[in-house]
Amino acid sequence: MKVGPVPAGLWMTPNDKYLLVGMTGADYVAVVDWHNQKITKTIKTDNGAHNFRSLADSKHVLVSNRVASTISIIDQNSLTNVGDITGLLPGPDDMELSADKHYLWVTFRFAKCVGIIDLTNRKLIQTIAVGRSPHGIYFFDRAPVTGPNGG
Repeated sequence: MKVGPVPAGLWMTPNDKYLLVGMTGADYVAVVDWHNQKITKTIKTDNGAHNFRSLADSKHVLVSNRVASTISIIDQNSLTNVGDITGLLPGPDDMELSADKHYLWVTFRFAKCVGIIDLTNRKLIQTIAVGRSPHGIYFFDRAPVTGPNGG
């Protein structure tokens, strides 16, 4: 089904109720009732909504906004944007959460680096140059990726 301009990342909300789709070609996340194949609402983010990572609290999921260079915090129950992480480098893309849930590691696709965000104050605290177009990040020792049914 058509969901909008340049769909990218996908995320299923608790109990498999809705499919969230990041719109890299727009400034929102589409909320899809996938059982009936219809968009029920859109969640305003920033330009380039791209990829998702849970905060491992069963309530919130992050979405990177690659064009605006921000990360939005989405409440999975109210389906609203409850905050943004700003002051980032160009092109935030893929994300990983430290096992203690205090640090968010982010690939900055256009800045050729990986960054570490302290989630206590939502500030970028360190960057590591890695070369052209970093994409994908994974830690074995990480916070769980809490999916739709808590797993």
